[in-house]
Amino acid sequence: MSNPYSTYHLTSLSNLSNLLRDFETAFPVAPTARALHGSTQYDKETKTYFYEVALPGYAKDEVTVSIEDSILTMAAASKTRGDASLTLELENIDEEKIAAKLEHGLLRVTLPLIAKPAAKKIAVT
Repeated sequence: MSNPYSTYHLTSLSNLSNLLRDFETAFPVAPTARALHGSTQYDKETKTYFYEVALPGYAKDEVTVSIEDSILTMAAASKTRGDASLTLELENIDEEKIAAKLEHGLLRVTLPLIAKPAAKKIAVT
């Protein structure tokens, strides 16, 4: 028995597929925020950390990197891909020398360590 109020009759997978497609078109789901995950590398020679996050499909103007009170925030916002963010607490990082580059869907944040002053001998008088 068919439902007279139904637009679709689910008699085949094709009809079900059409129904789902039409439902998603009529009621689009907003992308949700998600957490970013990355990887860290350390270069002993330059005493620099590198933090890399995969952001495929995001444009440079959709990605922000900021630092405030030693808290580094990386975020990406897009109408089609949704929002994503990651926050890291930094220690002993030279905040003035932090750099970020987005290339081929990979965000690479350069985090140089603060240069420690060389040991100094103090004259005793």
